[in-house]
This record gives sequence, C-alpha cells and structure tokens, in this order.
Amino acid sequence: MSEQIKTLEKVINERKHRVTNVHSQIQLVMKRNEQDTLAFLEPILEILKDMQKRLEVLEKSSKM
Repeated sequence: MSEQIKTLEKVINERKHRVTNVHSQIQLVMKRNEQDTLAFLEPILEILKDMQKRLEVLEKSSKM
C-alpha cells in the first residue's frame, strides 16, 4: 500500500479513537465537524485501498 494511503488511514484511525470532552458549544460544533469529516473520508479511504489492491493484482498479472 502506498505511503499516502497508510498515512491517511493512520490519521483517520487516530481521529476516530480520540476522546474529546465537550465543555462548550464551540467544542460541540468542532466535534460534529470532525465526525462529518471522518464520515466523508472513511469511504474514500476504502475506495483507495481497493484500487491499490486491484492495481497490485494487475501488475502481478502483467509480469506473467
């Protein structure tokens, strides 16, 4: 897997498991925005990982 995809996966996992205490309305909005961002990025990451696997298969088959 490419380094960029690994980095994106690491960032998503860190943000997903981050515990954020909400003490104000601003922090609540920030937490919701981060959840929305994760909900947006996770499917993209899965698509990129799938594409990477398919490319690896194609590269292996073209070498034969």
